[in-house]
Amino acid sequence: MQIKQFAAKYHLSTDTVRYYEKEGLLHPKKQDNGYRVYDDTCENTIKFILVLRRLGFTLQEIKHLLTLEQKPVSASCNEETVQLFSAKITHIEQQ
Repeated sequence: MQIKQFAAKYHLSTDTVRYYEKEGLLHPKKQDNGYRVYDDTCENTIKFILVLRRLGFTLQEIKHLLTLEQKPVSASCNEETVQLFSAKITHIEQQ
């Protein structure tokens, strides 16, 4: 789907979608005519971003988690992810 439909589906502005792309959070495919195409991978990513934003994660934290998601499964990767979530849970509980 194109950016207008994608943004509308997730109740975002097209500027927000472009910003997420600029920040390296979303990676739509580009057609020969320059139009962005948001596929299932983009949809899964935006759902993940929106949930984490509601939980109070910063864009930097989300970017870090998305980077960890791209890495091969390993004990160190899992530990880093758990630590990040644990720190956020502690922060939320303190508020």
